[in-house]
Amino acid sequence: MLKRKINLKLVQKAAMFMAGFTLYQCLRIALTASSFALKRFSIPRRNVDIFITKIHNAMEVAIFLGILLMTLYILFTPRKYAHYNNVISVITNWLVCSLYFVVLYAYAGNGKMGHLTIYYWGLVLSGFAMGLNQSIVMSVSVDNISFFAGAIPFAGVQVSVYHILFLKFNRGRENYDVEYWILVYQIIFAIIISAVAATLWTVGFLGEFTSKRRRNSLIDNTEIPAIVIAGSDQSSAQNDKNMDKLNKNDSGSDIYSEMDSDVRLGQKGLKDLERRSKRVYIRDLTRRLSRSLSFFVDLSFYKSVCNAASPILMSTIAMGLVYLVFPAIAPYRFTDLVTAHRIDVSILITFIAPALINIILCAYHIGPNCDWSLNKHWHFVWLFAIPYFICIILFFVPIHYPESTFGKLMTGNTSVLATVCFTFSLSHAILKTVGFTGAGVQSTTIPNPTIVNNTDISFGPKGPGLSEKEVKIAMQNCKKDRSRNGQVSSFNILLSYFFLVVFAFLGDGYIKTIKLFERNRDFWPTYDMGFFASTAFWIKKSFKRGLRSFGEVFTLDVRDQLMT
Repeated sequence: MLKRKINLKLVQKAAMFMAGFTLYQCLRIALTASSFALKRFSIPRRNVDIFITKIHNAMEVAIFLGILLMTLYILFTPRKYAHYNNVISVITNWLVCSLYFVVLYAYAGNGKMGHLTIYYWGLVLSGFAMGLNQSIVMSVSVDNISFFAGAIPFAGVQVSVYHILFLKFNRGRENYDVEYWILVYQIIFAIIISAVAATLWTVGFLGEFTSKRRRNSLIDNTEIPAIVIAGSDQSSAQNDKNMDKLNKNDSGSDIYSEMDSDVRLGQKGLKDLERRSKRVYIRDLTRRLSRSLSFFVDLSFYKSVCNAASPILMSTIAMGLVYLVFPAIAPYRFTDLVTAHRIDVSILITFIAPALINIILCAYHIGPNCDWSLNKHWHFVWLFAIPYFICIILFFVPIHYPESTFGKLMTGNTSVLATVCFTFSLSHAILKTVGFTGAGVQSTTIPNPTIVNNTDISFGPKGPGLSEKEVKIAMQNCKKDRSRNGQVSSFNILLSYFFLVVFAFLGDGYIKTIKLFERNRDFWPTYDMGFFASTAFWIKKSFKRGLRSFGEVFTLDVRDQLMT
């Protein structure tokens, strides 16, 4: 039996790794292979930026909608039905795999023209399924999120290596359409990878479903510790009589908890009794109100989110701001396409380092998948937010101050541009990886009962008390309510993708606004404005243009928009 459990855990870890490896395959098909799709669908090369932006924005919105829908299900479904999440996660994994067949049919079928609209909507629906799957798998297997997050960068490396090798060995072959077959085989590889992931997930998590049905959820079985102080039989019987008498006078009230045996008579005593009665009434009203709202709001979830506030904000900031400037502004706006592509590929490969280090640390139980209240050193990862924000600011300097020394360095020196891009990407990868890994494991502590004798109290120079080491050991031995971990992980990914979508469209609107005004620098709109006024101007213009781009995302006639 022990051997079977160990093997099942290994299969679950492999399934989480493959789920992360599968995650961005649809985005790699849409973005990395976009230049090959242009020729297949006979789209003019001058519209390559419109084609990439349109598909990318539509897919990001679809991913967010999928995450939103699944997160709402996870948050508002009673915990006694949580064991059905294993079955749902199996379905979403196979849904991701099946939609790649739609993409393959749309790209390879219909003769020379292909099915552009079906291809577009196939990728959008794949993004929606990806959002569903990402949210549910992170809630089902919270303890293995490090494998999931660590596998995501490998998809980019796999696609890059595949393109390099395919073009190297097939370029120049006679009567062989390289630009057609390179994407056909890429979609087939995505089908194979997603099928392997779905199979491992079915084996690893569907077998767990039957055992989960035979036991209640973890929180229902948690025994809440209590200490009963027993007095004499006479005093106990007397207390019972007083309780019965008080319940008859004021049924359902908690006033007996505020009564004092030494209530003074007279005017002062009446005021004191009135004050205590008001306190009991407010407490009783608060308790009744919380009970009535508990059907809609579970306060334990918000407490769990507060416990994980640091890693949640860490991953949200890392994910939310990345598409505001990268890669559309940096590096592609500041150098030629070949150099920018080399920088992009180099950064893509270096993403593996933080992911691998995170997996190794978690495997040895010294990673961020721990209680940060006991391992406070993980909060120091916030230091990487400093270069992250500095790099974002630096990316705007060559656009608004092209004649400045640093602006000329960014556009004229490849080493400076690559260094700033690498620093930004590395900070982003570390913040995102550590945040996602730690967010779902900041469990609520249920303290164990502790009986303290007079011999347990040590009288030191700082007074009586337990040492810091003894307190830490006691907290580690406390029980943990892990029933909210999956919900916190789903909420974390929802919040991160919400800001990702918002700032992605804001960045798209900013780029289009800048293109409109930079045609004539002599009439720069913020030339006579101060810093705050000019910042408000660009945010307002970017928001309006980004909102228009959002309205253009979904269409049933893709070719008509791309041909104009």
